[in-house]
Amino acid sequence: MKKWLGVFALVIVSTLFGFALFALAIALFLGPIFTIDGKHTYTLEEIGQAINSPIPADATDVQYSSEARYGYFIKLSFQAPPDSAVTFAKHICDETLYQGYDPFNASDSFASYPNSIAIKWASHAYFSRSNTSQAIYGNRCQLKSRPFNPIQVKVDQTNRDFYLVQFELLQDACVVSVTCSGYSLEGAAIHPLPRNSPVPLIVYGFGGNSQPVLRGRQLCLETEPGLFSDWDKPPFNLDEMKGASFELFVDDVSKGRAVISERGRLSVDYSTGQFIGSHESPEYCFQVDTADGVHQMSVDVKTRSGQAYHYAWPFSVQTSTLALAE
Repeated sequence: MKKWLGVFALVIVSTLFGFALFALAIALFLGPIFTIDGKHTYTLEEIGQAINSPIPADATDVQYSSEARYGYFIKLSFQAPPDSAVTFAKHICDETLYQGYDPFNASDSFASYPNSIAIKWASHAYFSRSNTSQAIYGNRCQLKSRPFNPIQVKVDQTNRDFYLVQFELLQDACVVSVTCSGYSLEGAAIHPLPRNSPVPLIVYGFGGNSQPVLRGRQLCLETEPGLFSDWDKPPFNLDEMKGASFELFVDDVSKGRAVISERGRLSVDYSTGQFIGSHESPEYCFQVDTADGVHQMSVDVKTRSGQAYHYAWPFSVQTSTLALAE
């Protein structure tokens, strides 16, 4: 019996070893097929095509590097006259450049702080800020074709005749620590509604533990059943929530309306509030212009079957004193 067991084990090991060699051979054979002529770097023209923004013809001191096979990244810098430099940079992130923001030397968090800006990543939000010259304009966003690879651009306008442009398509989400794992978003943002609430609401921008604290001026929120470990169990019922109306209030003042989509995300009606950001669903980001102190946030949700839900919770604003330890 032991003899037959030994033979059987030997057969299994041999089979697995043979399969591993076969898989390695297939990978080595197919690897070059998925690249252009076996290339794993881009030309300057191909970089412009990949990022949907051609490099200006009058650019000088152009420096670049890329990798499209063993990992994926693009690094680019050049100088150009003001119009050419700004036109290139604005094409990167929905025609938006923030003055005084350097994404290459920024601090990122899920809490909103003074002078922070809302950044979208893979349909989620976080906040970023930098302490830099007002001659610097920048932004960070994502390519629609590669939503998990952040891209960032900076224009240094110190030299009024030739602006310095710096661009980078980051290798992966972990280069920006707050987006290293999509699952980390569940712990980083707050879930203000009770555990028995059928509305999977997430709010980005608050700090604090016992009570949400806002030290900046921006908040973002979304409904995202997929970030909850028990999203497919009661009390969540996506079929019931599809098409439900959604409205959020700060101190009883509406911040805008939305509808919960077929996938359980917010489809925002941007005409109903003064939203910030690039206005792409799901993106419910807004400015909070309230005095320091305790305030109230509330949401009203009404399903197509007529079921209505109302939730309210307190939060505090502390913009006058910024904690040193973040």
